[in-house]
Amino acid sequence: MAHLITGNKFDPNTDIPDLSGKVYVVTGGSSGIGFGIVAHILQHNPAKLYLLGKKEEHIKWAQDELKKYGDTSTVVPVQIELEDLHNVDE
Repeated sequence: MAHLITGNKFDPNTDIPDLSGKVYVVTGGSSGIGFGIVAHILQHNPAKLYLLGKKEEHIKWAQDELKKYGDTSTVVPVQIELEDLHNVDE
């Protein structure tokens, strides 16, 4: 229905191709828009999907919820604070 307002006809359920063999990193993947992106990617068979999040409890929640969308054995949770660039080196 959103496409009626915006003219956008993209449907992530049908327009995202098979992602086999590809690796993805999603920052903020444990909530909000980031979680939605992770859920859609997961439905299309990624080889590996790194879910980066700030809060451990949000990451655990996301891992449980993602079971509804696909094989979570490909999801690698990473707790990281990206506001501090020193953490990026870890």
